[in-house]
Amino acid sequence: MNDESRPDGGPEEDIDALEDIAEDEHADNESMDESLEEEIDQGKAEDVFEEPATDLKEAEEVDVNALKPILEGAVLAAGEALSIERMQTIFSEDAIPSKVHIREALESIQIDCEGRGFELKEVASGWRFQVRDTYATWVNRLWEEKPQKY
Repeated sequence: MNDESRPDGGPEEDIDALEDIAEDEHADNESMDESLEEEIDQGKAEDVFEEPATDLKEAEEVDVNALKPILEGAVLAAGEALSIERMQTIFSEDAIPSKVHIREALESIQIDCEGRGFELKEVASGWRFQVRDTYATWVNRLWEEKPQKY
């Protein structure tokens, strides 16, 4: 199809029209930017272009002490070793702590268990509470089978 047979005047007019549209959009964007800046200055709008956090802890503030009782309860109630990934599933989607924060909380729980009859132990399949080897002799007596009386 040649330029003469096109009812709209050909590709040059198409390019001109696209350039006009782009200029109009650019002008609209500049106008919106200026009005948003005015609103921010007047305290009517939030500045969504704040400086990014420079430090990981600042970007992801997680209270490890708040995680500890949640994780203790989960590990205790699970009845089996829990992986860190499985622990993450107990939190809502908008509040999932990182694996690093969960590990920090678990390590803190391990320290808290020092001097007690049980420990939080990492095994191949995850984390679990277990009786310390030192006290296993006494605790194992709970499961000793006694001969039946006839």
